[in-house]
Amino acid sequence: MLFPSFRWRIILIKLLCSILFCICGLGTLGTELEAYAQVGSSKVPSFREPLPEMHQRLKGKASSFANLSPAQCRRRLKAHREGPLIFERGKSVRGIATSYRLLGSRVAIDVRVPSKKSEIALKDCRFLLTWIELVPMLQKHNITAIRFDNFYRRGAKIRKGKKSQHSYGLAADIGMIQFGEQEVEIKDGFLGKIGSETCGPEAVLYQANHSELALSGAKKMRDFICDLARKGSFHHLLTPNYNAAHAEHLHFDIQRDNRWCFVK
Repeated sequence: MLFPSFRWRIILIKLLCSILFCICGLGTLGTELEAYAQVGSSKVPSFREPLPEMHQRLKGKASSFANLSPAQCRRRLKAHREGPLIFERGKSVRGIATSYRLLGSRVAIDVRVPSKKSEIALKDCRFLLTWIELVPMLQKHNITAIRFDNFYRRGAKIRKGKKSQHSYGLAADIGMIQFGEQEVEIKDGFLGKIGSETCGPEAVLYQANHSELALSGAKKMRDFICDLARKGSFHHLLTPNYNAAHAEHLHFDIQRDNRWCFVK
């Protein structure tokens, strides 16, 4: 027969559709790989390196600091009175065991925090200690400024019956990080996509039509976030990849007696 039967026509149409789908998929992959190529290095970015197993990350500073008693934390904090970050005791509020305010920095990192008059600038002693001991890592990543949008949020909840770590002053929302002279706003500079991986071999930078500078900033951001996750510096690290509620900020927190951790 010169012409295929109706059944074979259907099979051929399906085959052609499959081929076209594969071509489109490879085009998308090519766009993502192009993003990596444009950041100026042929080697795999560090944010794509596999993360340690969860049990290893749970041995990090997040767990050791989160489980300190108020007295233990205050004793640890005394050693940092003349350290890299400037702080003072804060007012007593519901939810925070021992309240402090972060005022500024003695090193070349511009720490931008909410107004002293605002409750959202308060944080627990353990969370302040976390950031003090993270200063060497900030310097390692050439971070010269960081903007904290809030720490404490009175009565904040994740869902009904489940309090957020913000309600204990054990969380921070970060809206901007500056690497050297380059400010990277989370809203426009993260280059992620809801549902995609933030760290590890499956992590990608989206929107490859951005400038080389934008892609470089996004890579530095991811490298920093994944370094924090790798070392267990926080229990939960949420990014714009997590959901629409985090489209404009990063959320980092620690939690007492926590048995799991993630970066999303």
